[in-house]
Amino acid sequence: MNRRHLIKHALSSAIFANPASKLIAGLDTRSRKNKSVITIWLGGGPSTIDMWDLKPESKNGGEFKPIQSSVPGLYIGEHLSETAKLMDKGTLIRSLNYVDGNHERANYQNHTGYVINPTIIHPSLGSVVSYEVGRERNIPIPTNISINGNSIGAGFLGMGYSPFAVNNPGNPLDNLDTALAKRRVDMWQKIESRFAENRNSAAADHMNVYKKALDLTYSPVSKVFDFRSEKENIERYGNNNFGKGCLLARKLVEYGVPYVEVNLGGWDTHTANFNALKDRLLPTLDKGLSNLLKDLLSRGLLDDTIVVVMGEFVRTPKINANAGRDHWVRGSLAMFGGNMQGGNIIGETDKDGMNITKDEVKIGSVFDIVYKHVGINPATEYETPNGRPHRIVDKSEKVLI
Repeated sequence: MNRRHLIKHALSSAIFANPASKLIAGLDTRSRKNKSVITIWLGGGPSTIDMWDLKPESKNGGEFKPIQSSVPGLYIGEHLSETAKLMDKGTLIRSLNYVDGNHERANYQNHTGYVINPTIIHPSLGSVVSYEVGRERNIPIPTNISINGNSIGAGFLGMGYSPFAVNNPGNPLDNLDTALAKRRVDMWQKIESRFAENRNSAAADHMNVYKKALDLTYSPVSKVFDFRSEKENIERYGNNNFGKGCLLARKLVEYGVPYVEVNLGGWDTHTANFNALKDRLLPTLDKGLSNLLKDLLSRGLLDDTIVVVMGEFVRTPKINANAGRDHWVRGSLAMFGGNMQGGNIIGETDKDGMNITKDEVKIGSVFDIVYKHVGINPATEYETPNGRPHRIVDKSEKVLI
C-alpha cells in the first residue's frame, strides 16, 4: 500500500424475554470507553445452513456433519472446528430474517438497517459508531475502517465518517519521505485552504478527511499497518488477505479504533457450494476468525469488542441441480464477545431449514444490541438534510433488551 493508494481510499467512500436477558447480561450501556465493533462480512451471502444451523436429518442437509462445540448441546459445522472451541464466547441467532434476496438492496439494508430510499442515503452502522464514538477518541487514525473492500458509506452524516478502505492489509506504506511527496502536500494544503473558503461544510469535510489521511501516512501510527514483524501471526491467522485483515482488525481495535469491517467475499455459491465451502471459504474463515477471537480474549479485549459474522443474506436450504444453494433470506448470524453471556442460541428454524418457527429477528434488533454495547442509545435521532427525523434503529424493530 503506497501513499497514493491510502489517500485515494481515504476519500473513496466519501432475542426475547428470558433468552434476551441472558444474552445481554453484563452489557454496560453507560460507558463508551474502549468499546469496539468488528464485523466479519461474508460477501455474496453465506450458506449458514452449512455453518451455524445444520439439518443432518433433512433432505436439505447437504454433505457436512455437525460437531459438538465448547457448549454442551450446541453443534455447528464440521469445517468450523476451531471456532467451535470458542462458542462459549458466542451467540447464534438462528432466526434472522434478512428480508431481501437481492445483493445490492440487501447489502445496503443490512449495513444501514433501512431499505434503499431515493430521498435519503442512510448512514451505515460503522458510520454511526464513528460519528458517535470515534469523535470522542481523538486518535490520529480513521475511526471507521473497511478491510478488503469498500463498505456502505456515511450517507447524510458526511464523508468524514465514511469507511477508510484498506485493500492490501499488511503491506507497509512507502514513498512517504521523498522531497517530491512533501512538496505535493504543501501545494495541496494551499489549494485546499483556498477552495474551502466561503464554501459549505462538505468542503471542510473533504479537507479534514484528506488531512487525516496525510497525518496517518507520516505518523508513527502508520506502523499499525506494517506487518514486517508479524510473520508468526500471519501464519496463525492465514497468509491471505482475510487472515491478514483479521490480524489488522485486532491491531486497530487494540489501538482504539471503534469500528472495523473485514470482508471475505466469494460466498455466492450457486454452483458447487460444498466444494467451495470445504476447500476454500470455511477453512479461511475458521482460521482467521478463531485466531482473532483467541487474541482478543488473551489480550483482555473480547469483553469490550463485539464481533458480528454475517453477509447480506443466506442461501437456500434446497440444493439446486448444480450442487449449489441459491439466494435465501431466513437463516443465521453469529456474534462473539461484547461481554455477552456466551453459548446462547436465539430462535429456531423448522426441520428442513425453510421457515422460522421461533423468535424471528430482523437486522435492526442486531443493531440495537451493537449500539448498546458501544454506549449508543438506539433511539438516537438525527435530522436529515430535508429536515426529517431519522432514528438510527427503526422503531418498528423488536427490542431484545
